[in-house]
Amino acid sequence: MAINDSDCKITEATINYKEHWNTAYLINKRENLGWYEEKSLPTLSLIKETGLPKNATILNVGSGSSILVDNLLEQGFSNIIANDLSDESLKLLKNKYQKNNKIKFIVGEINVDVKMKEVISSGKTIKKIVKAVQFENPLEDDQIERLLTIGSKCPISKLLEQPVKMEFEK
Repeated sequence: MAINDSDCKITEATINYKEHWNTAYLINKRENLGWYEEKSLPTLSLIKETGLPKNATILNVGSGSSILVDNLLEQGFSNIIANDLSDESLKLLKNKYQKNNKIKFIVGEINVDVKMKEVISSGKTIKKIVKAVQFENPLEDDQIERLLTIGSKCPISKLLEQPVKMEFEK
């Protein structure tokens, strides 16, 4: 039997991501998953920088059985949305926090499409970044508005809204 190059290529269509992640969470402890960290310091630092109130909505996309939820609760946050494609990962979190009403769980995919567009404004061409977010399971309008407000306070969003000048050093 001859093997063709195309036989060895994995395409997105051949990978069932939901099944993959469900299996990963069923057969591994969270400490054994490659991205495990004891404390989510970089993320917590960015959240602190935004100055969000403790009752702000925080969407943890791809939360898995993340320690970030633990860290946010420890810091007093009270409106956390844990999202993951894997229902098995969220079952672990739900079991851990079954009586905690500060966390909502959303199983499903979230797709973000980012495009760079050129727009003419006051006779000048400017580049504009346009983001579109689609949720497999829709959010309520007030949740979407809160997430957009939070996103606009993100340090990277703030930076991108400023005129940026790049310099190179030798």
